[in-house]
Amino acid sequence: MENLPRMISLKEAASETGLSYYCLRNLCLANKIVHITSGNKFLVNADKLAAYLNNEEKDEEKDAKT
Repeated sequence: MENLPRMISLKEAASETGLSYYCLRNLCLANKIVHITSGNKFLVNADKLAAYLNNEEKDEEKDAKT
């Protein structure tokens, strides 16, 4: 059996990352982070969210250097 992704609510993601609920919701609505919807709830893939945020930090560092 393959490993299942760890899906967390936006509230949990906000608590873990320090980003606001609304910022994460907007990222979901813009399809910038991996998520699924269940009714009106968003569940984000915690590992993909971390990778996205780490990649964004690297992009900002590159922009600052140039």
